[in-house]
Amino acid sequence: MADNERAHLLELLGKFKTGMLVTRAADGHLRARPMMIALTEQGGELWFATDIHSPKIAEIEAAPEVNLALMEGDAYLSLSGTAQVVRDPAKVAELWNEAWRVWFDGGPDDPDLVLLRFDPSDGEYWDNQGTNKLRFLVQAARAYLKGEELREGDESQHGEARL
Repeated sequence: MADNERAHLLELLGKFKTGMLVTRAADGHLRARPMMIALTEQGGELWFATDIHSPKIAEIEAAPEVNLALMEGDAYLSLSGTAQVVRDPAKVAELWNEAWRVWFDGGPDDPDLVLLRFDPSDGEYWDNQGTNKLRFLVQAARAYLKGEELREGDESQHGEARL
């Protein structure tokens, strides 16, 4: 079952374009900010572009353990793992997206442009897309009519996986 959950989580992950990256600030507070995903690798590693002067750079360098929360329609993911700042001009050129020019007018050679690599260690998903949504609604209605609490669905609806 764990392999199925891992495969389902990775399949869902490939559908997301943005997420909320959560870091720990120097004062201990959690900080979240939206990030556009530049690349999702097969093993679940994610790449982002960011400005070297962003506060998240110092936060990640001080405490690389982060969370990435993603939502797209009726699919949700929460990933825990580590992030690292990558200063690699070749990787920047490989991942360059012209839409980034609004933030980095120097293009892929902009000195303020760096990458973040996120390596997830584990994750959890909730998937109520397509037939899963109908299944969830039926289960919710059944629980309501019986006066019972709604129980978690099967692994296609909810699961946890080590990555």
